Amino acid sequence: MADGRLALLVVLHHVLVDGIGGLAVLGRLVDPGPPAPSPSDFPRPRPSYARLLADAVAAKGRALRGLPAAARSLRRATAAGGGLHPPTAAPCSLVRPTSGRSRFAVVRTDLTSLLAAGHRAGGTLNDALLATVAGAPAALLERRGESVETLVLAVLVNARRSGTADELGNAATPLLDSVPTGGTGRERLRRIAGTVRAVRPTADGPSVIAGVGPLFRFLARAGLYRRYIEHQHRLHTLVSDVPGPRDRLAFDGVPIRAIVPVSVGDAGNVTVNFLALSYADVLTVTVVVDPEAVPDLRTVAALLQAELDALVGEPVAR
Repeated sequence: MADGRLALLVVLHHVLVDGIGGLAVLGRLVDPGPPAPSPSDFPRPRPSYARLLADAVAAKGRALRGLPAAARSLRRATAAGGGLHPPTAAPCSLVRPTSGRSRFAVVRTDLTSLLAAGHRAGGTLNDALLATVAGAPAALLERRGESVETLVLAVLVNARRSGTADELGNAATPLLDSVPTGGTGRERLRRIAGTVRAVRPTADGPSVIAGVGPLFRFLARAGLYRRYIEHQHRLHTLVSDVPGPRDRLAFDGVPIRAIVPVSVGDAGNVTVNFLALSYADVLTVTVVVDPEAVPDLRTVAALLQAELDALVGEPVAR
């Protein structure tokens, strides 16, 4: 990098791992690293076609036996996302056609202080994050001469609390939460404290896309899924919060000073979204915007930083 530091970019497709799984993969890359395989289990012999066929048949059988439970979990996951006919989010310039390009800005805050702020209001770290995240786009809309009473945030909830590098797949389910835009961050926090925790059990199951895999693949190939996300009216913005390592890590003996989450997926008609990742007592929030719809990225980042600083009571070194 320009200042002499090194950056390691780890690219993972969301079809393989979600945020929890991605951190598990990172845990296998950093020091001290996984133990070397013993000669007894590496390399493994190629399985026979009969073995592969038997495994495939057994997997299909397990899937069929699990259909009733999967259907119940899918209904819960759909309900967490607002159901089949959710209320329409208030129209505003946050939801509009996008260019498919992305720009990023990073803000940081002290993790312990933000957690304490959430607890003081009877809520959680997620509640404190949502209260501040809602404040930034609300202030942006106010500068544009717009006003909405409530912002609908889609919070990505992971059905598993921890994962390993051997557990592939995506278990993230969007949970819709309405956050009032009026008042200070502390006032918003008191109003929404406990809301995510109360409805989180409804999202403890397979993701909606995973639950309807064949149907989703058909819709994607037909172009219907893209059409839907380009014209959706369920939400204003998306928030992903992944708990990262509390202890400092190193890669090949070099200390890792920071971990920055980045997403380059298709945002549909959502012009701004937020990715949060904690590491070594610092919460890093990456603001992702479409540069044509939100040309004032630095303004959004500054508004979010001000919201975080006001809630925790003191700024963190940039």
